[in-house]
Amino acid sequence: MDVDEARERYYKYKEFLLDELMYIDSMFELYIYLKNQHVDRLAILNISPAFFGLTENALLESSAIRLSRLYDSDRKTVTIKKFLNFVEQNRKEIFKEEDQDAVVSKIREDQQKYEGFNEKILSLKEIRDTGLAHNDYCKLEDNFDMWAGKNIVIGDIRALIVFGAEVINHYSRYSDNTAHSIQATNKLDVEIMLRTLEKNRK
Repeated sequence: MDVDEARERYYKYKEFLLDELMYIDSMFELYIYLKNQHVDRLAILNISPAFFGLTENALLESSAIRLSRLYDSDRKTVTIKKFLNFVEQNRKEIFKEEDQDAVVSKIREDQQKYEGFNEKILSLKEIRDTGLAHNDYCKLEDNFDMWAGKNIVIGDIRALIVFGAEVINHYSRYSDNTAHSIQATNKLDVEIMLRTLEKNRK
């Protein structure tokens, strides 16, 4: 792969992963926000319980599916690991000569950290495969909960989202001297709606 082709592919990888991570982060943070409103604003949410309940489930399930895809092992998908592999295999074409040692060091660091997430990634994949992407027979069990007994919690999902963004930023620094945020500025605009409902209820 020549320099122009490698750099073009690198930037396409980067843009796609950033867009996905921002979308996932927005959905997941909105889910957390709505869940937290059950403490002080349950009466407001109960004005339209079906809407808020279904919205919370949709946000959690969609963010989990999309995040799982970014950490998938399928050879046909665009993933964080494949981005890392691509950077490793094409680093001489993408980065300046004086940055090569620093890039190699970051690649090793990110690969090691990725390995530390393997157990969580497998748990997320199991949740996706049994409860989200397919209707496995376990769904016929009474009180089936796809998250129960799995080795992954809310903090792990957030950590996987943050790690994805960190990986991209590690190399953006050397490729084009940029840093990217995946936090959308308007992700909690639901607060306006909740305040309006509170006012109308009073």
